[in-house]
Amino acid sequence: KLEREIKKGDSEFWKLFAPVKDAFWGRNYYTHILWSLETLVWYRSFAVRATILLAELCEKNFEYKMVNSPSNSLYEVFCLWHPQICLNTADRLKLLEKLCDNYPFSGQKLLSSLLPNEREICGNIHRPLWRAPEFEFSDSITVQEYNNSVDVVIQLCINKLSDNVEG
Repeated sequence: KLEREIKKGDSEFWKLFAPVKDAFWGRNYYTHILWSLETLVWYRSFAVRATILLAELCEKNFEYKMVNSPSNSLYEVFCLWHPQICLNTADRLKLLEKLCDNYPFSGQKLLSSLLPNEREICGNIHRPLWRAPEFEFSDSITVQEYNNSVDVVIQLCINKLSDNVEG
């Protein structure tokens, strides 16, 4: 259902993302959607679909007054030194390339945030509460894995973003 609603530009669904007037006292309904999608990335059978939905939400480029946003969720899922998804490094990097191919705005934003020294912190995304996550990798990333991931991100930046010189 969520996948169908995201495809409709005039869906009532998008009202959940309407900016609130007061970020402190206002209510942001979209955060529950993000938490749900963040939870799904921990399961192999949903990880790719949930990540694609986050990219589709990011493509809308809504103004968020909170740090909790689709682009921030994507960063925390793909963070090179603290990835939070059930996929191994190779699968994660293939998915990153697919996102860059199919979602140019989200891909560009994500790639620029993944470059070294762009961000110094990475928060934790929402984890499953009632079922164990499906891990295919250890919680730690080796220096070699990190360096290889940085090389892939730089190569993606060169290949995918070279057409958008002014952006």
